[in-house]
Amino acid sequence: MPFSPHICEELWHICGHEDSIYRQSWPVYDESALVQDEVEIAIQISGKLRDRITVPTGTTWEQLEEIALNQPKIKEMTAGKKIVKIIVVPGKLVNIVAQ
Repeated sequence: MPFSPHICEELWHICGHEDSIYRQSWPVYDESALVQDEVEIAIQISGKLRDRITVPTGTTWEQLEEIALNQPKIKEMTAGKKIVKIIVVPGKLVNIVAQ
């Protein structure tokens, strides 16, 4: 039932419907529309955001690490630096600690 029944009823009729709005059912949702096929991952170098990539959902941390290290921008920023540690949070971010 609408929260503002009188205005909703008027708007319903203005939209061209002949029956009353209170006889309509609530909209249903499609569960498959809630599932994401891809996710955006932030790539950080020493805690600062440097790039973003879009990868399929369910990409493993090993794959995320490899993809992040092979990004042209990341290669350029880590060139000549020693990579101390790589922190991967699947579905969220890759943080490359470089000196």
